[in-house]
Amino acid sequence: MIFFYYLSNTEVQYLSAALKNNSTLQSLNLRSNQIRNQGAQYLADGLRHNKTLKTLDLYRNHIGDDGAQALASALITNTTLDSLNLDGNLSTYCVTVGAAVAIRKNQTLSLYKHPMQENDIQHLANALRNSMTLTTLDLYKNGLGNNGAKYLADAVEYNTTLVQLHVRWNQIGDVGAHYLADTLRENKQLISLDLWRNEIGDKGADHLAKALRHNRTLTTLNLRLNKITTTGAEHFRDTLQNSKTLTTIYLDRNDAGQSESNKSMEDCQI
Repeated sequence: MIFFYYLSNTEVQYLSAALKNNSTLQSLNLRSNQIRNQGAQYLADGLRHNKTLKTLDLYRNHIGDDGAQALASALITNTTLDSLNLDGNLSTYCVTVGAAVAIRKNQTLSLYKHPMQENDIQHLANALRNSMTLTTLDLYKNGLGNNGAKYLADAVEYNTTLVQLHVRWNQIGDVGAHYLADTLRENKQLISLDLWRNEIGDKGADHLAKALRHNRTLTTLNLRLNKITTTGAEHFRDTLQNSKTLTTIYLDRNDAGQSESNKSMEDCQI
């Protein structure tokens, strides 16, 4: 491991040039420097050619959106780096870029209350699509929305290792539920899908219920605190009665205004 402190952009440029040809260095600590977008772009250029570095620590620098994007682009071709610490930088995109690298080797990844723009979820979804190790992904209050659900559903369709997907409090509505349902119809890995506190209504419930009639692996579906009424809950009756794998659907605390509605939802839990 090598540590450097108080590097200028010119010094980072020299370091990047050295990375291109180095064949032994595996860990580089550049935390608490003053590296900005230009320095990050130099490092990205070095990473495109490097084949040995596994850990890069850029904690608490001054990297913004442009620098984060440069690093993200470099990591499309660089497949050896499996740990990138970008916490404490200026751009929120840095968190996503670091998380996408973590997906390469980690079995579990959690992102709590990290607002994600479209490029964030696209980058994370691309990493998920190609991950060979991740088994649990927990995205809590990230503002994914229906578009984010689409990117995520597309990635899960190609991923072969993920078994638990938690997408809680992410403003996913009926359209997003439809995207996820299309993936569930053919998916052969997921055993648990947590959609707690989203905005899924009866139409979304119908899409999910129909998809689960074809799914053979999911055992648990959490739809607590959505907008499903008695009508939506009824869609799951046939699914539960005929499924050989699905054991639990949580529908309590939904948008049911009458006691009869609540009773219907309770009946859907086993």
